[in-house]
Amino acid sequence: MNQKISGLRHMPIIIALGAISLLLIQGLRSATSNGNTALVPRVQAQAVTDSLEGIAVDTTSDPQATGYPDSRKIVRDSRDNLYVAYRKKVDDGSFHIFVAKLSAKDDKFTNTEKSIETELLSYTQRVPSIAIDKKDTLHVVWYGTDAASAGEDDRQIKYTRSPVAANGKMKWDPVIAPAGIITGFANIVPSPTLWQEHPVIFAGPQRTLYVVWEGKDSQHPRKAQVKWIKSRDGGTTWSAWQNIPGDAAHYYSRPTILATEDGRKLYLLAYATASDGTAQIVWTQSLDNDTDPGDRWDKWRYIADLDGDGISDSTQDQRHLSVVMDSQQALHLLWRQQPDGDATVTNTQIHYATYVPASGWRPATLLMQNFTINQSYPSITIDKDDRLWAVWSETPALPQSSQEPESGEIHAAKRPKGATWQPIATPVHRADQRAFYPSLRWQRYGAKYGVDLVWVESTVSDPTNPTCIENKKEKCKIYYANLAGQ
Repeated sequence: MNQKISGLRHMPIIIALGAISLLLIQGLRSATSNGNTALVPRVQAQAVTDSLEGIAVDTTSDPQATGYPDSRKIVRDSRDNLYVAYRKKVDDGSFHIFVAKLSAKDDKFTNTEKSIETELLSYTQRVPSIAIDKKDTLHVVWYGTDAASAGEDDRQIKYTRSPVAANGKMKWDPVIAPAGIITGFANIVPSPTLWQEHPVIFAGPQRTLYVVWEGKDSQHPRKAQVKWIKSRDGGTTWSAWQNIPGDAAHYYSRPTILATEDGRKLYLLAYATASDGTAQIVWTQSLDNDTDPGDRWDKWRYIADLDGDGISDSTQDQRHLSVVMDSQQALHLLWRQQPDGDATVTNTQIHYATYVPASGWRPATLLMQNFTINQSYPSITIDKDDRLWAVWSETPALPQSSQEPESGEIHAAKRPKGATWQPIATPVHRADQRAFYPSLRWQRYGAKYGVDLVWVESTVSDPTNPTCIENKKEKCKIYYANLAGQ
């Protein structure tokens, strides 16, 4: 019987590696990644002996409650309190945004009964992203409808904030639309769908906030572009929204943004889908001669364009990106794709690449290969010692019509500074449950300790039921655990 280990948060979770640390190598095979051939070991699926049982955050009917990368779901304040952002359904059937709290002096999450945007009740809200600034103010963005934009696909970006009082209580400001209401294309036939969605918020220095998202507008009614705004005063006022200049023939999706510690340089990554449906990860940067970048952006470039000819060296579909920055300003990026150059491998695998400002992107490698399984939805973070941590989903198959996993486990790896990636004990695996959408904490400022993880588990007994509802009851739970010490 598998041993379950509690997800205690005030001390590291130590899990004996046992057989999991022994990689069964069945010889070397040639694998190509981004056009660069390297010998990599064929690794048998890890022998799992232990399982991690975290602290329950809340119950939900939404299996995507902690999705998607690179929308961060958890932050830690200077008093060691934790905050988890997620969505769940309320009594009227609409979904709303919640921020649960785990006090440093407690072992149970609170603030799970009331959403942070009660003025939007009856209007569905989706996919929050949370950040925390140097002053312990919480900032949350998401997308949803309201009285002014009530159409099924008329979704606009929403924002609210809450200073964290000395007693730890949260008081959320009234919800605003920080980019305004983006209109001008509602009369197009057929009506365009998914107007503004998937925002990510990043807290920079000097009360600066950045928000990026994908969205359509009157100039781009069919293919979404990456839009962004910034606030120089901690969210009180916001700049006018702008598109990051791109190729009008590409559909840009799931952007993320991060800044150097001094705030003088911004990086933005997304994936761009071409007319044939193949998505490729692209990146751009903005460097100004002051501490307020963003006025000028470089041209979008492929992360897999290693020879600089403007063409990606990879032919595979790339999605589900997650990125962090280390103390030397290098970027560390994860995503999912089928390995290049090997037509026999049809399962997607998690790929890893680094960007060093002085030399550019380096060739990608497979993070922790398992060609017998589909890997997807990675999340990456870095601790105070520049040690990298990664988690991802593994599932036997993904539905052809969707990229949402309906079964599977969450796996993890770490990479000490200057070393290679190493597997660690599987955080979540159950013979009778399903684990989804892991998300690791990464914040530029604030607590540097702790490797905080949240995820969703389903206890629906029917393996063909992809929902979290069974016998009219919610059967999914959100969990939290600290992986530090593994």
